[in-house]
Parts: sequence; structure tokens; C-alpha cells
Amino acid sequence: VEGGPNIRGNVFIHHTANVDPTSDLGPNVSVGKGAVIGAGVRIRESIILGGATLLDHCCVLNSVIGWGATVGMWTRVEGTASDPDPNDPHAKLESFRLFDDTGKLIPAITVLGGNVN
Repeated sequence: VEGGPNIRGNVFIHHTANVDPTSDLGPNVSVGKGAVIGAGVRIRESIILGGATLLDHCCVLNSVIGWGATVGMWTRVEGTASDPDPNDPHAKLESFRLFDDTGKLIPAITVLGGNVN
């Protein structure tokens, strides 16, 4: 987009969202109603729900940011991608365990709930 954010692949931005032209979005990103995306923000493989605010230079990867949540400046929010590879014709979604053999939680997608600051 000329004069707008750097867009990579499939990206949806609601018409009421305020996205800084220095941000970098995609692939596979959805920015909801009234969301605010600050300067230098990087978003990949994530959903930003309505009213969320991503402050300058934060990085959101493989995550869902809830309604009205705020992600602080220079913060990194990162989940672990677990979807099957869409480019592999034989890909399948496996059922993953939540905990390893020592009882430690196995990382998965990160969800930042609504109105979290």
C-alpha cells in the first residue's frame, strides 16, 4: 500500500483501525474494529481484536490479542505455530499434549485476553 504499512501476504485491516504507516503486517493477520497499531509494530500470523492497542515497536507473532487489550512499547508477544503447513498437500493437524513428561506446560499459541494492559 503506497504510503501505508508494509503488507505481506493475507492481511485484513478493519476500516476503522488506525495503523501506523511504519508498521509491518503479515502474513495471515487480522486487525479488528478500532484497533490502534503504533509505529514500527511487527505482526505476523496473529489476530488483533477490536479496540486493542499495540504500542510503538512491539512484536506480536502467532497470537490473539483480545478486545481492548494494550501491548506495551518494545514488548514481544509470541506463541508457537502449531497449524499444519498449508503448502503440504498431506499435512494434518496433530493432537498435541498440554504438558511434557516433567509436567512443564508445552508452549502453544498465546492469547492475551480482553482489557489486559
